[in-house]
Amino acid sequence: MVDALRILSVAISVVEVCVLMVYYIPLATTAPFWEWVGNSSAVRASAWESDYVSDLLMTNDVYRHLVTNLFGLHLVVCALFVVRLNQGAQSYLLVTELVLMVASWLGWAVLTARYRSSTGEISASHISGTGVFVGANVAYFLLMVYNVCQRFARSEWTWLDGAMLVLAVGSFVLCLFSGVYFVTAVLRRVPAFGWLFEHASFVFFVAAHLFLFVLEGLMCQQEGVNTASPSLFKGVRLVVPPRRPAST
Repeated sequence: MVDALRILSVAISVVEVCVLMVYYIPLATTAPFWEWVGNSSAVRASAWESDYVSDLLMTNDVYRHLVTNLFGLHLVVCALFVVRLNQGAQSYLLVTELVLMVASWLGWAVLTARYRSSTGEISASHISGTGVFVGANVAYFLLMVYNVCQRFARSEWTWLDGAMLVLAVGSFVLCLFSGVYFVTAVLRRVPAFGWLFEHASFVFFVAAHLFLFVLEGLMCQQEGVNTASPSLFKGVRLVVPPRRPAST
């Protein structure tokens, strides 16, 4: 059952990344971002200002349903993940993580409910929902990383385990940097291809979970092998009888 849940966690993350990339790649490859970087006056960046994640959520029903359902499943497997990691540990950490995941879902529900006001401006509810969504996601993921490191602190880490941890943390850092660029572009109200970094931030966020799920599976598998090997002779004491002198 536990192995099935691990496989499900990885599978959902892979599908979620693929869905996000299917929509992101065509947009990213047609946007003249690097031309704009080289000469901002030569490119009218405002022509691409309708490609934000929220724009797709409001105008593309397939994208909206796919991403919403996958993100809901994503939070469910994250909840099962932290329940498994916190067995026998302090309950306050588990409760905090679960509360943050619920807050993340509520934030998503609010930000997808209404995007723009009657004047065409981004609605206050959308901004509030986005703030709750982003804040809760950052907090619960950091606690998940702490859970994994605490759970396997005394285990022997292989180079593959270390690589998965670096990929998970690295993806999360890239998610933060992309998110900061996106938020800065929105707050300045200057067309700066912020949507490119918003989509990228979402992809990196899900990828960070994928690598963390793989890391936990590798560590548990390795721990099971290490504990199973010596159990056959555990507690067994070998007594060698004294040798008797040979009779003459």
